[in-house]
Parts: sequence; C-alpha cells; structure tokens
Amino acid sequence: QQGPHDINTFLGLKQAATEAILRNGGSLSHHHGVGYEHVPWMQRYQGKGGLQMLQGLKKVLDPKGVCNPGKLLPPEGEEDGEQGDPKRQESMMFYRMGTLKSKL
Repeated sequence: QQGPHDINTFLGLKQAATEAILRNGGSLSHHHGVGYEHVPWMQRYQGKGGLQMLQGLKKVLDPKGVCNPGKLLPPEGEEDGEQGDPKRQESMMFYRMGTLKSKL
C-alpha cells in the first residue's frame, strides 16, 4: 500500500467484483472462505431467511457474542444497508481495521 488512494482503488474494485459475482449467481466463498470482508453482502448472498437462521444459530452457540463478533454476520439491524451507505461501509474490513475512516 502506497497511500490512501491505493486502498480506495482496491475497495472500489472489490465492491464492483463482488457485485458482478453475485449478479451472475456466483459464490462469495473461495479458497479463503467467507470472512468479514464479505459481511456487507451476506444477506444478499444467503437471503433474508438464511441470514436469520445463521444469526439464530450464532445466538444459540455463542449467547454472549464473544466468538469473532462481526466476522461473518452483519450486526442485527444492519442487514439491509446499501453498499454506498457510509454506515454500511463501516462493516467492511478496512474500516473495521482502521485503515480507512468512515464518512460519517
């Protein structure tokens, strides 16, 4: 990474590529699996019912929410955000890591 422009370029490409993959019926998972980089797309990928099932299972298996919070599932109440929404962007990996600052 040379500067903030590089990471912004990557994020734009990542979002465009993920949107194209989902639009064409592709999968979010790959050789790295699915992680917090893909959280913003989980409801679109799993469907509302699938995401609710996963969130319910997480509550049963991890009632205190201590096992990798936000790593795979979006926080409840933030499932329906748009990709360009700054609040939604906060759930993306680079915002969570502090590499980029939120536009809020």
